[in-house]
Amino acid sequence: MNRAERRAAERKANKLARKASISPAEKQTPMPVQADFPEPGRPFPLLSEITSAQLAANRENALKSCGPKTDAGKAISSQNRLKHGLARHNGRFAVLPTEDAAEFDELLANYLAEHEPTTQTETDLVHAMAESLWLRNRAQNLQPSCFDPQTGAVADQKSLALFIRYENTYQRAYSSSLRQLLKIRADKRKAEIGFEAQKRAEEKHQMKKDAHYWDVLKKDAVACHELTRNLTQKMDAMKDNPEFLTQLEAEFAKHDIKRTTFDAAIAA
Repeated sequence: MNRAERRAAERKANKLARKASISPAEKQTPMPVQADFPEPGRPFPLLSEITSAQLAANRENALKSCGPKTDAGKAISSQNRLKHGLARHNGRFAVLPTEDAAEFDELLANYLAEHEPTTQTETDLVHAMAESLWLRNRAQNLQPSCFDPQTGAVADQKSLALFIRYENTYQRAYSSSLRQLLKIRADKRKAEIGFEAQKRAEEKHQMKKDAHYWDVLKKDAVACHELTRNLTQKMDAMKDNPEFLTQLEAEFAKHDIKRTTFDAAIAA
């Protein structure tokens, strides 16, 4: 019997003793109403009213109730009030001695290999998923103990309802952790897609600029080629006919054509 159960038994015994000590007449007699109500709270003696012997005895008794001091004692004390192991004991998850710790390690390793967390938040969510699934399975495994093995009827309705409630709680916790993990992955993917789309748009814009640049160079090259061809034709004509320029000027004057207009037309 642990300390809590022992104290509960003592309180119950004291209550029964008080009831037994009261006579039926006293039970029917109403309590007198006091005019002056005392101050709320339990009255404590002043320090000046405590004798040195009482103070020494109090200090000696205090040294006897400091709890376990050794590691083994602390380990045993940490398991007090551990009835079913469905609640996180002392705020932490633990595999019970009746369970296979290697099996839980394998479950956690499989989840880490499947989801491949890259941040501390993702790692914590994967751990929470594995722990919630383990606790949900623990609640399911405890439910058959609430039925009569002979008749199959419910033998412990209260415990069965408790185990079902814990099963639903950890199922919701598992689903919540999975949703958060998927949301983080989706947001990260959206950010990556947005960055990639922006990068593709910049590359497309740069390709258009490069295409325009090369198109301008091509047109300049074609114009230079035409000018060179016209100049070559003029030079060849001058070699074959020394009077070519004189005849050309005469034709311009005859048709009232300016030389600049002709050169501009050839260049175009």
